Amino acid sequence: MPTTYSYLRVSTEEQDLDKDRLLVLEYANKLGIGPVEFQQEKISGKVNWRSRKVAQILDLLQEGDILIEPEMYRLGRSTSEIHQMADVIRHKKAVLHLIRENIVLDGSPVSDLIFSVLAATGQFELRLTSERTKAGQRKAVASGKRIGRPEGPGKSKLDEKAVEIRALLANGSTKKFIARRYGCSESTLHEWIKKKLDIL
Repeated sequence: MPTTYSYLRVSTEEQDLDKDRLLVLEYANKLGIGPVEFQQEKISGKVNWRSRKVAQILDLLQEGDILIEPEMYRLGRSTSEIHQMADVIRHKKAVLHLIRENIVLDGSPVSDLIFSVLAATGQFELRLTSERTKAGQRKAVASGKRIGRPEGPGKSKLDEKAVEIRALLANGSTKKFIARRYGCSESTLHEWIKKKLDIL
């Protein structure tokens, strides 16, 4: 019988694993692919994946096993490492579920293409940049600084990502996920889609 695993990682003591753990459990229960065997640690994503607990899971994987991740960037902090891990999963004929990206990497041409596009276009690095930006904003707020963009019209940062956003929407990604990925509010994304993509 296939085994379901999940690797949970945070890089600071302030971050909490409980949210990700609950997300994985709810996802597994919804699909009926539990129980889930967790490996978790508080360690920087800069540490090579072979020196982290995710390597232990990949060593254990057998054909048909499942690895559920809250999102891609929890696995590591570079596209090359993500691809290395994905190659191991494919070679072992296991299946990788990325919840927030809404991707199931099951070895099919479609799933491989979507995964490659997201990684190759730097989506995963953009998520990391967003996380760093939020951390900086929290520090700024704590020190009493005012944050936010200047008032007035201007070109949207989403314009150059139109093709990628359209692909994510077509793949079933939620507006909440897309907004988080590109560092904007859902209302801003909604208005941008309405004006620029004309699909609402």
